[in-house]
Amino acid sequence: MSYLICTLGHAQSTDSIKNYLIDEVMISATRTEKRILEIPKSVSLITEQEIDKSGATSLAELLGMQESLNVIGSNQTPGTNQSFFMRGISGEQTMVMIDGIRISDPSSVNNAVDLSEISLTGISRIEIVRGAHSTLYGTSAMGGVINLITEKGRTPGMNMNANIDAGMFGKGTGQFTENLNLSYAFDDGFYISGHVFHSDVSGLDAVLDTVTTEGVFKNNDRDDFRKTDATAKIGYHRNRLNVFLSYKNISQHSDIDQRAYINDENNTIELSRDLFNYGIDFKLNENMCLLLSGGGSFVTRTNEDDSSLVSATAYDKEYYYGTFKGRLFNNELQLNYAAENMKIVFGGGAYYEAMTSNSYTYSGSWNYESEADLDTLDLHTLLANAYISADISGKIVSDKLAALSVMMGLRFNSDNRNGKYLTFEFNPYFKFSEKSILFGNIATGFNSPSLYKLYTPESYYLSGITRGNPALKPEKSLSAEMGFKQLFGHNLVLTLSAYQNAVMNSIQYIYLWDREIGIDTLGMDWMRDDYRGDTYLNLGRMTTRGIELSLWTKIGKDFTVRGNLNLQEGSLEYKPEDIDINITRGHHVQLYESGKFLNQDAHLDRLARRYNCFNLYFGYQITKSSGVAVSMNHTGRKSDVFYSMMIMPFGALDTRLLDAYTLYNISFRQQINKFMTISLRVQNLFNKSYVELLGYSTRGRGVYLNVDFSL
Repeated sequence: MSYLICTLGHAQSTDSIKNYLIDEVMISATRTEKRILEIPKSVSLITEQEIDKSGATSLAELLGMQESLNVIGSNQTPGTNQSFFMRGISGEQTMVMIDGIRISDPSSVNNAVDLSEISLTGISRIEIVRGAHSTLYGTSAMGGVINLITEKGRTPGMNMNANIDAGMFGKGTGQFTENLNLSYAFDDGFYISGHVFHSDVSGLDAVLDTVTTEGVFKNNDRDDFRKTDATAKIGYHRNRLNVFLSYKNISQHSDIDQRAYINDENNTIELSRDLFNYGIDFKLNENMCLLLSGGGSFVTRTNEDDSSLVSATAYDKEYYYGTFKGRLFNNELQLNYAAENMKIVFGGGAYYEAMTSNSYTYSGSWNYESEADLDTLDLHTLLANAYISADISGKIVSDKLAALSVMMGLRFNSDNRNGKYLTFEFNPYFKFSEKSILFGNIATGFNSPSLYKLYTPESYYLSGITRGNPALKPEKSLSAEMGFKQLFGHNLVLTLSAYQNAVMNSIQYIYLWDREIGIDTLGMDWMRDDYRGDTYLNLGRMTTRGIELSLWTKIGKDFTVRGNLNLQEGSLEYKPEDIDINITRGHHVQLYESGKFLNQDAHLDRLARRYNCFNLYFGYQITKSSGVAVSMNHTGRKSDVFYSMMIMPFGALDTRLLDAYTLYNISFRQQINKFMTISLRVQNLFNKSYVELLGYSTRGRGVYLNVDFSL
């Protein structure tokens, strides 16, 4: 689904809030144009102006300011440990798109996108839709959808924007970013644009240093980050036709460490991605519009871990080199029909992804080497779909029901591995007035297993059980939501939502232990090997529930306030009868997530890395050419995970509760003339010390200067 607006049917009525944020339209929530206040779902829109004024230096920082988005790693050194949860649903179960085309990494373990890969250059708006949306978007939309939309043609003629950003966020750190945007729009509707982004970061030592004994060797290093993006887009937008073709190249280098608390000065990841997108939008008549959209992505990720210092003069003699490649293609055809009291979307398409990898491992200490090559396995999956969604006003039945409407949809999925299955959405809503709407939503979702979890061939020599499990089924979800949106007067918008998501067939990583040995004595006899391998299983049910509150208000002409609050909780439940004994062969099953054995029901009350949060933003337009903004971001107490050898017999993840913290940021913008604007930002104003991820360091006070030139 490309962001190509087809305005169908009768014009929407407007009121005196025109030009305020609430009068904007969104596409991603319904796959058709609809005003935000009239969308019966929990949504957020981040405009280009808000992106510029946010002070965010990355997509992760920007998303972390939005309701129900827990972004992990945005306050660390760039390029490391960035992941996110939407309403407690992980990033691998939430769809991230650029111009309606999914972006992920099929060669990774979870097939999730690393947010540090995506820069904000060339992004004109970001649409966020929370809740299960697999009926409209297919796999990986159980938590919601984040759609980054690139800019279209601007005013006729040459448009240029150059941006330089420099700063530091801790002792010895530095960040220097250059951004150039060029576009040319012709009078006849053709346009062409290009963007170049480069960032060079001298980062923090990413892991915490806990060695305090004098004279003990420390292998501390700084974890740097380099990134270059280049984008080209050509399009035509006039009358009934809107078409574009775009290409984006991403190239980046990241220094990483071994794990929490453990440095590694010779461990790097090189990533390269080529992304192609296209969209064709043709308005057939006043009521019908045809859209064809699609794209492809080719990603290569190389991890090299050379021998590292373990003392002042000795190396560990360990070496690893791995190359991972993933590709995906997505093409869809969609027909939109709109009448006075009804909008219908018909569509269908195909989604294909594939991966391969090869790696080499050498241990000088153990005189051991091995190679693994997946090139000949033809690891891929193909998912075809057809969907229909309808937005019907009660007025079609009777004028007395004009305030009541319903959105409903159905999606038919055909998977080359898992056969055929359906997802649905039922979304009734009641409009008390043009400024007030009450809505409910029940929807199902699904998330297909990653190719790694399905097919990776590593096996344990005693059992022959492979880590990849081809019998894995898609994770499935059932979500329910009730919400309310209200415009008070002309300047205050309030939204309130309560939700619950239940994820069934949750895919878990597990250890297997010899079924002939009692659990209490596993690993006690060093003369025998009780281990029988590791794999992935569909196990248990994850439930998350919460409340969202957000407000937006404009006080007078100069003062803007935005805020959001998210309170959530979650749990995981496991039952022994869920174990697929055809895969485990009756061996004992131990959860890597907690170390619990599934010889009886298991229950986890606190989900790691999900937290309650509160964000508040104040903006004041001092003069026509200058403004100041202050923001507060509160992160509540949360559980984090760490690997503990104390969990017998092999070690597993344990949890620790991290303290809450609040960060304050301030920024000032001054327009020097019609061509140049200067901004000064201070993040973590009071240099707060806090822990975001157990074992990893966080940024101190950051001071950034930004100079922006526009023609």
